[in-house]
Amino acid sequence: MRWVSLLLLAVLAACVSTSVSDLSDGRHHLAIRAQHSEDSYDLDRADAAQRADKYCRKSGQRVKIDRFDDQGPWIASRAVGVVFSCQPPSPDEMPHHAVEAH
Repeated sequence: MRWVSLLLLAVLAACVSTSVSDLSDGRHHLAIRAQHSEDSYDLDRADAAQRADKYCRKSGQRVKIDRFDDQGPWIASRAVGVVFSCQPPSPDEMPHHAVEAH
């Protein structure tokens, strides 16, 4: 029974997993399983973009989206992919430290 539970958990984790591949030159490809109908494809793209941003923010950077596609590692279901790079934050996003005059 324990093995069945572990196998089921692995299958469920694969259903919601995000696949990120390095494309070289600082570019990445992130793929997610499409969760919405083709009429709501923009919701899946927004989700993919949000996950790409989260991926970049882990290293203190911001996402720059190059393009979207429908390529992913899953054979049996639609995927939404995004090609992106991680960029340093703009000067406006950098924390500013006020200098006090003495």
